Amino acid sequence: MRGRDLLQAKKGEILINCISTNQGVLLEGRYLSSQLESLQNELLALVSKSSGELEVDLSGVVGGDSSLISVLLACMRQANKETKKILFIGFSQQLMGLLQLSNLDEIVVASR
Repeated sequence: MRGRDLLQAKKGEILINCISTNQGVLLEGRYLSSQLESLQNELLALVSKSSGELEVDLSGVVGGDSSLISVLLACMRQANKETKKILFIGFSQQLMGLLQLSNLDEIVVASR
């Protein structure tokens, strides 16, 4: 691990940890839609700082809903705008189900 950034709710409760790894970033912790803006801003900053490809591992995220998917889509749009690539891996069954239901699974889920 190269570094650790913490996203915190207004009450100071740590909800999502963004842990920098050699491959990209690992997200872990409990996701609440109330942290949508801070999570999106953090991930967009990581996209901008990346050197071309960023891997985001969601395997440590507990919870999630369509607002989390919208954050992922915003990151994909930013990466495309900057001609970079972002790969999302480690989806929970719940998130994968939402992606499949909305026909976004083939767009969002990383293929290698």
